[in-house]
Amino acid sequence: DGQRYVEVMVDGATRMGRMIDGILAYSRAGLAELEIGEVDLTELWRSVCSDLEIQVEEAGAEISVEDLPTVEGDAARLHQVFQNLLSNALKYRSPHRPLRISVTVERRTSAPGGEECVISIADNGSGFEQVFAEAVFEPFKRLQGRKGVDGVGLGLALCHRIVRLHNGSVEAEGRPDEGASFRVVLPLRQEVRHG
Repeated sequence: DGQRYVEVMVDGATRMGRMIDGILAYSRAGLAELEIGEVDLTELWRSVCSDLEIQVEEAGAEISVEDLPTVEGDAARLHQVFQNLLSNALKYRSPHRPLRISVTVERRTSAPGGEECVISIADNGSGFEQVFAEAVFEPFKRLQGRKGVDGVGLGLALCHRIVRLHNGSVEAEGRPDEGASFRVVLPLRQEVRHG
């Protein structure tokens, strides 16, 4: 019994540490100034895949990626966005079929006359009910039935915050037992922001 209690306490302390790390990352995302530079999103995606190489191999994931554009943005923060999205696809895969992830891009004119890109990260994983499409971006929001999956519910909230700081948007679409798709809209050029 004593050994079991110690294991429960260690597990709780580990989860608490992850939660504190997540809260710090979330709060820092809105505090520090963006370090704007040219970001080659194709190279950034390769770097993300390299960081998650072990998880990709363990999942047996097949990833297809179109040529992505270069945008103005904060490379480290955009790396975090795509790493969180890929990590989610790997975590919420279906046990019934091989995981397939596709990354596609569409360029379009934005409202003020600039250009933006829409990057879609789609998978054939476990998906979710579409009614939760906005709630998944709320801090600490975990969908029911996700027990046994690491995380504290801050990854997508962090993505949302970072993309908004880049004058963009992110939205989700889910289909239970079919997969999920996340669309990240980023302007190709950042406007100088005051205040």
